[in-house]
Amino acid sequence: MSIKDKVFDLPILFDVVRWCVLGSYKPMFSNLTKFVDHKDDETVLEIGCGTGIFSKLFKKNYTGVDFFDEFIVKAKREFPDKKFAVMDAMNMDFKDKSYDKVLLLNFLHHMDDDEFEKVMHECKRIAKKGVFIMEPVPQKYNLVGRVLYSLDRGKHIRDFFLLKDMLNNYSKVKRYHMFRSLFYKLVLIECV
Repeated sequence: MSIKDKVFDLPILFDVVRWCVLGSYKPMFSNLTKFVDHKDDETVLEIGCGTGIFSKLFKKNYTGVDFFDEFIVKAKREFPDKKFAVMDAMNMDFKDKSYDKVLLLNFLHHMDDDEFEKVMHECKRIAKKGVFIMEPVPQKYNLVGRVLYSLDRGKHIRDFFLLKDMLNNYSKVKRYHMFRSLFYKLVLIECV
């Protein structure tokens, strides 16, 4: 395990570094809220929820899962009104069509192609209405962004068109929206 991995496995450092690199969470929160258009009666599952920071966007019916125990401990402490569980994204303990919306927020770039396929099969199995994805998009002429992407633990930041093609193998890309958050360019994608 690299020093970078050890640092980012610490929940507090993970949150602080992510906040600094993105220049706050405000652009992500506002774009995600509009794009997902969550209704209070809809159930939401966030896969790879980390420390649960996005759970605050959902008043109720939210569940977050992550592979790292330490992140889930922090999420439960910070957001006691939400449900969190340690779970493997490639083999989840949920019934078919058990959540209205499934979220993969800054998660898929941590998956190689085989893991990506397994996660997307699970999402398609679990989601009733759709899967919502947020991912960083590489930028050829943004030197600072390129340096930051190289420091990201996710080693599979995909070009938007490649990501879209890969997603279309498992479901239909219904729409997408790109936006900036300081040095990062991100894309939101809805799959049905």
